[in-house]
Amino acid sequence: MKQILTMLALAAATALSAQDATAILKKSEAYLRGAQSTAEVSITTVRPNWTRTMDAKLWNKGTDKSCILITGPKRDAGTVFMKNGEDIWNYVPAIKKLVALPAALVQNWMGTDISNDALINAGALTVDYTPEITGSKEVAGEECWVLELTPKPEAPVVWGKIIAYIDKDTYVQLGGEFYDEDEFLITEMQASDLTNFDGRKLPKVIKMVPAEEPESYTEIRYSYVDFTTPIPDEFFTKANIKKVK
Repeated sequence: MKQILTMLALAAATALSAQDATAILKKSEAYLRGAQSTAEVSITTVRPNWTRTMDAKLWNKGTDKSCILITGPKRDAGTVFMKNGEDIWNYVPAIKKLVALPAALVQNWMGTDISNDALINAGALTVDYTPEITGSKEVAGEECWVLELTPKPEAPVVWGKIIAYIDKDTYVQLGGEFYDEDEFLITEMQASDLTNFDGRKLPKVIKMVPAEEPESYTEIRYSYVDFTTPIPDEFFTKANIKKVK
């Protein structure tokens, strides 16, 4: 009887931990994105022999709608990536071509160290992954929960596992590790320069560093974030993709 009670207690504790982990992840994503958000960023990719910077606008709504418009440099300006539910489209104005993209894209979006999950599927972690609290760790001087995220069956994702470090006070994700299906570390994420954006204190800089090439990295720098301006559902449609600006 004692053994059965112990097993039941362990099962209950595991279920509670999973529930708490899901609540933490949902709160973290909700704080970062809100019900909807608009942002302006610069994305700089650094390699030993070259550096490239893109400017972009980002729109997000809920967990299943997002849009990225490249505004610079000139050769890439007007390129759009849009997600609505399970549909993802890419429009390239230079060749006037609109194509549907697979849900699970490559790890290096547009030659950067950013994955599809991090941008186009941003905010869908609670949809595609099952989180578990595995401990605590100090990151950037703050006490953080350590969450291990494993893909749900059939989830269209790039990563085999994600480790997320979420501040226990603010619920802001301050760091992360991204592993492939064989659990090899591919990319590390570092968040810094917490700044007030539209009433929320968020990282102004997010840095993605390849694990095997620490001298290379991609830096996302936010200059503007708006959580209050409404975004109609019609914005995230195939019919609207050529009109995004």
